[in-house]
Amino acid sequence: MRIASLLISALAALTAIAAPLRSNDVTSLESDPEAIIISHQVQPLPSSKQARKVYLGIRTPAFVPSVEELKEQFIVAPDSVLFYSGPGGYIGKARTRAGQMGLQILEDSWKDKAFPDAYQALAVEDVKQFWDNASQALAELATGTVYVLVPESTIGTEFFAKSIWARVEWPALQVNTKAVKVVKIFPENDKEEVIKGARLA
Repeated sequence: MRIASLLISALAALTAIAAPLRSNDVTSLESDPEAIIISHQVQPLPSSKQARKVYLGIRTPAFVPSVEELKEQFIVAPDSVLFYSGPGGYIGKARTRAGQMGLQILEDSWKDKAFPDAYQALAVEDVKQFWDNASQALAELATGTVYVLVPESTIGTEFFAKSIWARVEWPALQVNTKAVKVVKIFPENDKEEVIKGARLA
């Protein structure tokens, strides 16, 4: 009898663990103003939209903001923007160099640093569109001298074709007449290379 009782208890525990999340549990996560927002940089999110929504504990927006709408969410001073494009870990290198040069990368240019978090619960393609739009918005807002951190092995403007820099930011800067100079810099050293505008003295 004791063994049967233990088996029944174990079965009940397993059933409770396997039970699906109730809809009112999702609602409570969404409506809790104290819910912790997890940065999109910390770790990958679950694959399904609903799972990401619950994981983040935030209310999911219904749409991706346009480029013009996202421009209103940035604070951008002249000669202050540093873009970056490189293999894994480049955000850390870019943030370090930005601090050394008195510049800001996209992730540190939001008026509200938590603003992007809610959009990371959207479908994967929508999340990509959000960052494409945000990147274009920042490139169109940039003025004066703009910098981009890339590997020193990058020849001229032969950037990695699938990167946001090559697809979105660089094309936008080329037609942005207020971005009078674009300068390549490298994490390996202090060399600079002008790729748009007047040559360095």
